[in-house]
Amino acid sequence: MKNLFAFITILFITCLLTFTYSCKKTNNNAQAGPYVPNISYPKIDYEIDSVNGDTIYFFYNSQGNLIKEKYTNIYVDLVYTTNKVNVNVYENYSLTYTYEYFLNSSGLATTAIETSLNKSETNNNNLHFINNNVLKNTTDTTYYYYNSYGYLISAKYGTELYNYTYLNGNLTTEISPYDTTTYQYFDGKLNTVGNNNIGVNFLGKQNKNLLKTTIYYNSGQPYQTVNYNYEYDINGRVKTEIINSNYSNQTTFYKYVN
Repeated sequence: MKNLFAFITILFITCLLTFTYSCKKTNNNAQAGPYVPNISYPKIDYEIDSVNGDTIYFFYNSQGNLIKEKYTNIYVDLVYTTNKVNVNVYENYSLTYTYEYFLNSSGLATTAIETSLNKSETNNNNLHFINNNVLKNTTDTTYYYYNSYGYLISAKYGTELYNYTYLNGNLTTEISPYDTTTYQYFDGKLNTVGNNNIGVNFLGKQNKNLLKTTIYYNSGQPYQTVNYNYEYDINGRVKTEIINSNYSNQTTFYKYVN
């Protein structure tokens, strides 16, 4: 869930992309709708952000997992072991953040520990798979919960609980301590710009379809609407994502590995 990095971020945003019930109670309300089979998504080589002009490059290992992100003066290294993913974030060649994602037997992160090593605040909006809600300049722990299909259904950031509801493989509702967000999708348009496309598979399945509209509510009243439009390459993959909201416009350009 990119808006994931947002995917998304993600999901990304995201017992969201995007959080004070027990795990058992959350799972009772965790069905994601009909099972969506695994899809072979094309991998993203790099993307260009129209707002700041940054080009973000992605690098993969032989298993297709993301092992590095690089752009401007920031880069991210990922190291995989049997039950953990270590993520190191560097800014101006100085280690700024470390993240430890502890995995379950399905390879999904159940706990993440973030440590901030100095008072510099990295632009985490560009780190697709890292949550942006954690406290800065401290150590903080995030807990993730999934349903039996591998979708992230809730996450607890500190004392804040976020809950996610899905239908037919797409996130439809996110409920946070601050507001409620609903999502609508383009039928038949495969999501080729989600977290799995940059090799981040340890934070649950990405949305099946491309996002069409996001609506934010506070006290039951909508206060912001974000609309998404896309241009496609000859293979039907998203090459341009155009985002329009009440406050700003943004365009992202994508290039795929092959």
